Amino acid sequence: MNQYETFDLVMTDGPLAEIRLNKPEKNNRLSDSFWKDFPAALELVDASPSVRVLLISSTGTNFCAGMDLDFFQSIFSKSKAEEDGRFREWLQGKIGELQGAINRLETIKVPVIAVVQGACVGGSLDLICAANIRFCTSDAYFSVHETNVGMTADLGSLQRLPTLIPMGLAHELAFTGRKFKAEEARPSGLVNGVFDSLEEALNYSRILAALIAEKSPLAIRGVKKSLHYARDHSVADGLDQISTWNSGMFVNEDVALAIAAQQQRTTAVFKSLLPCADSEKLRI
Repeated sequence: MNQYETFDLVMTDGPLAEIRLNKPEKNNRLSDSFWKDFPAALELVDASPSVRVLLISSTGTNFCAGMDLDFFQSIFSKSKAEEDGRFREWLQGKIGELQGAINRLETIKVPVIAVVQGACVGGSLDLICAANIRFCTSDAYFSVHETNVGMTADLGSLQRLPTLIPMGLAHELAFTGRKFKAEEARPSGLVNGVFDSLEEALNYSRILAALIAEKSPLAIRGVKKSLHYARDHSVADGLDQISTWNSGMFVNEDVALAIAAQQQRTTAVFKSLLPCADSEKLRI
């Protein structure tokens, strides 16, 4: 286990890595340290050849109550201490840094599953929107809370929500900042399923992760890249992308192993992907 200030990263030699927010007494708010530690933890996940799925969850009654108020206070303090133009240039870079931490969820090799209980508001909604699969408990609710405090959400909710739920509903949630409860989230498509308890949601997520982990990691990597590419491009561009991917990736041992396993009604065992060049350095 790697322990950070606001979350734990659990990695074994198995295929599942887990990030668990660990500050329930603060409703798992996202402090300044989170935004430094989270990308570093994702680098470790991405560097590990054995990891096939990442599961993000939290402890306590609420998944996350958004950004830590001390974080905003530090921003306001800096605005008073610095020359106006230079502060604004710095602030644009700071926002980009936070966006990059969330964007990293989309660029790591493995699928990401998020499990939500209680409140998931503000910055944490940005976070889970960048996951591939979302589950929640029956008491969960979601909110574009930035609107309620006079801000425009800037870490991805406004860009990703319209690709997950109907556009009109995304507009409504962003304009009002209202609570979007579990019973609405499931039929809208924001979450894949609703469970009575966090334990049930986590158990199901781990079963699903194990099923994903059985597949060819090359195939899963291609699926994730292609789905994200298709979201952001035209159908024609997406078809061109996947033809390029498969022309390079189709001829590999995993295809032969998978076909043989289906024919013989057995389970194929696939090699892990190669570790990145800096993986040993990252583990130090």
